Amino acid sequence: MKALLKLTNEQFEYWGNELKRSTSETIKPGDLMDYWFIMATLAQHGPNFRILKKPAFEDMIPHLKGETVRRHAGLAEKFGFVETVKSKGTTYLQLTPAGQKLWQTRW
Repeated sequence: MKALLKLTNEQFEYWGNELKRSTSETIKPGDLMDYWFIMATLAQHGPNFRILKKPAFEDMIPHLKGETVRRHAGLAEKFGFVETVKSKGTTYLQLTPAGQKLWQTRW
């Protein structure tokens, strides 16, 4: 169990450092996990890495209220990792090319 926890912490630390390096904005350490959930969810929905925006706020981060997820998604947009796109009258949240690059770096 200790080895698994050590590996998980190392991987998350690496990802968090890459995220911080990729933006000039200040990212609160306590919020990193929330951004990870948002971006990981989008990364699983290729090829466009997008999901319907409104329902995403209810399902994207376990145990957080939709309002909190919406705030974190808005900050992730400000940081340049996700974006809101409209296609055929439907609104999606999707990874930007910069957000996609974070997932392709080491995984």
